[in-house]
Amino acid sequence: MANLQDVATLASVSLATASRVLSGSTHPVAADTRSRVLLAADQLDFEPNLLASGLARSRTQVAAVMVHDMMDEYFSEIARGLEDEAYTNGYATLICNTDRDPTKEVLYLRKLRAMQIDAIVFTAGASTDKSHRAEIDRQLNQIESSGGVVVRLAPHPGGRPDVGYSNRIGLSLAVDHLVALGHSRVGFLAGPVRIATSTERLSAMRRAMKRNGLVLEQAAILEGGFSREHGEDAADRFVDAGLPATAVVAANDHSAIGFLRGLRRRGVGVPGDVSVVGYDDIRSCAYVEPPLTTVSVPLYDLGVRGMRLALDLLRGEQRPAPIDLPLDLTVRASTAPPPRVSASTGALRNRKKAS
Repeated sequence: MANLQDVATLASVSLATASRVLSGSTHPVAADTRSRVLLAADQLDFEPNLLASGLARSRTQVAAVMVHDMMDEYFSEIARGLEDEAYTNGYATLICNTDRDPTKEVLYLRKLRAMQIDAIVFTAGASTDKSHRAEIDRQLNQIESSGGVVVRLAPHPGGRPDVGYSNRIGLSLAVDHLVALGHSRVGFLAGPVRIATSTERLSAMRRAMKRNGLVLEQAAILEGGFSREHGEDAADRFVDAGLPATAVVAANDHSAIGFLRGLRRRGVGVPGDVSVVGYDDIRSCAYVEPPLTTVSVPLYDLGVRGMRLALDLLRGEQRPAPIDLPLDLTVRASTAPPPRVSASTGALRNRKKAS
């Protein structure tokens, strides 16, 4: 592997001159000399040693992206925005899958701190477990005290995300849409406990219902997770309970898609018997049957803006006030007016409960 001295020798310049050209230094170098150095670097396929230059400049040109699961379309779309913006600015990205495991998150942070990582971007809601939060905060404080920056794109126990979106607005869009269709009995498919995003979306759902003069009944809250499997299991409980709502809003799209599948398996029509609304608008929503009405989050732009903020902070800019990106509701075929209350409807529900 060619080193800097090889480049300097081939270009017939000093080691210092080659370093100035390839490091982007503002030190003046003649145009002809600069061209010779760049040509030599290209001929030798020279790539700077980021670790060595990072030690010298206290920068590694690497940003870490913390995700729960890179296989999840929600995180992959955000990560793509982060990576594209990082690449445009000469940075590499390192993806860390935490699997919603606070212990794994702490271990990653310890390794990233040892690597002198420049920036860490959290794409998901943090754990609300106090013991783990204390250790995570300790690691982050050490990273920031060493010159690294931390950016959050999701709610956390310490406050709002640096770049995010309003779950209050998102759930209001969902509930307002259902109320406009005529629904008054609306349920909620909740996310996993001890994740800040889950608790915030449940709270926002309650507020959206109250604003419309409705109450989110406890019987219509389906405890679950953020996976399709959790959604499908929740559908069984929903049907066994006798369809306690004419519409259900899910805390994310994956659980909503699983819920659709579970209802179809139990013979419940969507939207004929029950309307379903998701949250996030991952790409799969347009291709499930029926296509899913969902709160549309600008995931790619969220990633771009998050990395842009991290790079601004690394350049010494002041951290701005939290930024909320706009949300929309993408209406597809999974929502419709509620079924008419009749003897035949009641008989249908009784049959499904017994199935």
